[in-house]
Amino acid sequence: MVSSINKQSIDLNVESSTQSVSETHSTHGVEGLAKVVLHSEEEPSQKNKLKWSKEANILLISAWLNTSKDAVVGTDQTSANFWGRIVNYFNTHYKDDQQRTGKQCKDHWNKINQKVTRFNVCYKQVQQAHHSGWSDDRIIENAHEMYKSENNNSNFQLVDNWRFLKDEPK
Repeated sequence: MVSSINKQSIDLNVESSTQSVSETHSTHGVEGLAKVVLHSEEEPSQKNKLKWSKEANILLISAWLNTSKDAVVGTDQTSANFWGRIVNYFNTHYKDDQQRTGKQCKDHWNKINQKVTRFNVCYKQVQQAHHSGWSDDRIIENAHEMYKSENNNSNFQLVDNWRFLKDEPK
């Protein structure tokens, strides 16, 4: 429940300076998000990186979509406030002990978005060029082959995420 969330500091790491900057933002109905701390920090080591499950990916995507489609706030919010709202939603709804930061959510979203967009381009190209009688599974299979050939033999492993996002305009 959103109203039971405690005030928290959210690290967004969007500044390149080493100074900390604290801002208070109105959250337009989202209680608990009162302070956003912007500062730079070192990248976590390989062993400290968080694992993102399929469920965590879908929750992050859902948080991003819900926040970006919010008609009340719309585009009238800073990047820090936008990602603060996403991380607040994610940490509230994800059943894990380890909380994600704004930087972790933003970086992971950018990776998902980049890969899903590349795959969607392949899918659309195969879909437009497919022969009559091809099933959706065959189109997806050919899109996988095209993605692999265009991305250094890298397999596309975010099909669940793509299915969730493929019909979204963003």
